Amino acid sequence: FIDLAIFDEGPSGDPHYQIYRYDGKEVYKLGDLDDQALANGQGKIIPSAYISDFQPAFISAYLEMGHREFITKEKDIDQYLGKVYTLAASDNNSYFIPTDQVPENFSPDWENLRHFETTELRLIDIIYPYYDKRLLNFYFVELDNGEKGILYFWIGD
Repeated sequence: FIDLAIFDEGPSGDPHYQIYRYDGKEVYKLGDLDDQALANGQGKIIPSAYISDFQPAFISAYLEMGHREFITKEKDIDQYLGKVYTLAASDNNSYFIPTDQVPENFSPDWENLRHFETTELRLIDIIYPYYDKRLLNFYFVELDNGEKGILYFWIGD
């Protein structure tokens, strides 16, 4: 195989790579990867959206290069719940909705930024308001001051 990566700035400045494979007879698209994805050089790739925003970081899944497409290998994320993590000081792209429980039909509010100093939090749950069940961006947490709520980050448009 010959694998091809074509860089694309994206329609609104969301840089990514379009990955294609040539098998000697035809070219076909394997998929897209963001420009922050990690790869081990042996066919395993972790898109940045599958890496937590906390320290220590954890992942929800990784991709393997199959013959004609990326194959998603899901990780058990329940093992990360209930543990304490560090949230680094934010650069004003953090959002927090105070709540004692996750609303049934959660919809992010993109208007109210919240600046965080480096803090510890307890991860109660991971929320998936969108189609990608491996996206690590919406968390139900308890902050070190006891405040509970939904913590999330800007993901682009």
